[in-house]
Amino acid sequence: MPFGYQPKLTPPAAILSKWALPFGVYRSIDGVYSTDFNIASVKPNGANIYYVDPQNSIGTASDANAGTAPSTALLSLSVALAKANCDQVVIQGLTSDFVARGTAGWGGVASVARSIAVTNTTGFRFISAKSDSVVNAWSVNGTYPKVYQNARNSVPVQVVDTATLRFNNNRKAGTNNTAAFYTHTLVGSIAAVAATPGSWFDDGTNTYIRPITDRVVPSNDKAIVLVQSGGFNGVSAGGSGLTCYVEGVDFVGGSSAFLENQASAQTGRILAFKNCTFQASTLNNGLTVASFATCYLQDCWACYNYQDGFNYHSFESNGVTLGTSPKVLEVNCIAVRNGTTGSAGASDNASTSHDDCTVVRINGHYNQCDDRTVADINFSRSWMLGSYIGDAIQSWSGTSECITGLDSSQIYLDGCEVKSLIANYQVNVTSSAAVFIRNMATTTLTKTGAGTLATY
Repeated sequence: MPFGYQPKLTPPAAILSKWALPFGVYRSIDGVYSTDFNIASVKPNGANIYYVDPQNSIGTASDANAGTAPSTALLSLSVALAKANCDQVVIQGLTSDFVARGTAGWGGVASVARSIAVTNTTGFRFISAKSDSVVNAWSVNGTYPKVYQNARNSVPVQVVDTATLRFNNNRKAGTNNTAAFYTHTLVGSIAAVAATPGSWFDDGTNTYIRPITDRVVPSNDKAIVLVQSGGFNGVSAGGSGLTCYVEGVDFVGGSSAFLENQASAQTGRILAFKNCTFQASTLNNGLTVASFATCYLQDCWACYNYQDGFNYHSFESNGVTLGTSPKVLEVNCIAVRNGTTGSAGASDNASTSHDDCTVVRINGHYNQCDDRTVADINFSRSWMLGSYIGDAIQSWSGTSECITGLDSSQIYLDGCEVKSLIANYQVNVTSSAAVFIRNMATTTLTKTGAGTLATY
């Protein structure tokens, strides 16, 4: 039990009926929540370690190297992941944030068919980008001096400036803290780019940008990511009993920034993400988990994705078979501004569970996503502790809600803050669903729907 904390809380019976939690949850006398879960406990520690030195800090890094020692490091993560006997990948030598483009990041490998651990603890970010591998020359536009242009190889669907942080979680150089990179807004002309800091446009020949900070963009700028359409970024492999552990990696772009999608009931699967982000997906979600897996996330962000930030489903297309859905723990996770980059959907969420999922969210921050901030539906159940659930942004003709419980879902809120300034309702709960609350600053949440809203 963490020092100074009361004995661990008893989870709601609905949670325990589906998941014998392998961790304790605690609430201090002054209302602070904590867990004793150690994400390192699920990290694979196989003997075959490959080293990746993306910035060639040793001077001899090469994808032709053996890669089995720091002195013979590889250049590309994808090359290491493709090694048939790879158990661990250690990213070394970063002296600044690094964007791995094209096939140099995770996106160069369709899947990793074994348990794997990928760690970056250099103090800087390793950014796996779904983008063209070529960095073409940037130049100042001849008409608008604050606009930069690039005769890129193919038309992007999104532009992300990794040198500029939109939300930085008090990030300082060398701390390796997660952050949301600046996702630019698409406008309709070069003149509109010139008038709008933080925007972009493509005329069929060039991509035009104006940085939000009006920073100088050098000709060989390596921080700007021209996100390409099609394909996933990070992808996990099929097979029972496999663990995928990732630490200190940003997944930027891809239909989903990271996808776990299995077509059958493969048991014993574990996904673990520490200090990772999922950003700027182009068609689906930041993190998509559609399998019978256990998923642990600690200090992770999902920001500016096309649809949802964190999305959990059964591996079945309709999820009718109970017990085929994932079990999820989110600790200190943040999801903001998902569904705001072009989706016309009526419910793009920060974090959402479907089918028969069981989710525990501790000390999360969920805010400013499109129409519904947190949504749990079907037969799913969730327990949220010490979390902030903020406003939804309304972009369709229906209502916007901070928390949505649909169908037969059950949501338990413990010590959470539900904040609505522009959302129509704090809670939407349909007739067979239920939202239960305790230890809340207020028990008078604005509600719509015929379902249950009660204390527990």
